[in-house]
Amino acid sequence: MTLATFYPFTQTELYGSLHGVPWHLTLTFLMIALTILMVSNVHYPTLPRAGFRTASGLLGLTLIVVILVFGIWKHDVFLFPLGIAYMLYGVGRAILLGFFRAPSEDEEAEIAGPIVIDETEQNYRGPRRPGTGGAA
Repeated sequence: MTLATFYPFTQTELYGSLHGVPWHLTLTFLMIALTILMVSNVHYPTLPRAGFRTASGLLGLTLIVVILVFGIWKHDVFLFPLGIAYMLYGVGRAILLGFFRAPSEDEEAEIAGPIVIDETEQNYRGPRRPGTGGAA
C-alpha cells in the first residue's frame, strides 16, 4: 500500500513543500526497505477492535473512523505518510523489544550447535514401501 500511494502523494502541495528531500534516493531506499521487511520477522500490530462497550473498543472505533474518513477525504496526502509511519513504528518497536527481550527457546536451539542425525541400527526402520504414505 505504501508504494502504491507514493505517486498520488507526489501530486500534492505537501510533496511540493518538501523540495529539499532527494526523492529518487528516498524512493529507492523505501523500495529496498519494504522488500526486506516483507521477508523479515518484524511483527506489526493489528488495528484495535471496534466496539461500544469498553473504552478500548471506543478508541479502536474512533481510530478506524478517522483512518476511513481521511482515507476517503484527503487520500492523496494521508495514506502515504500513514504507511510510512506504520512501517517506522513496526521497525522501531521491533528494535526496542529486541533490546529488552530475552532469547526464546527456539532462538537458543538455533545457536546451540549442529543437529546430529542418529543413524544407528536401532532407529533404522527399513526401506519405505510404495503406497504406504511414508508412515511406518
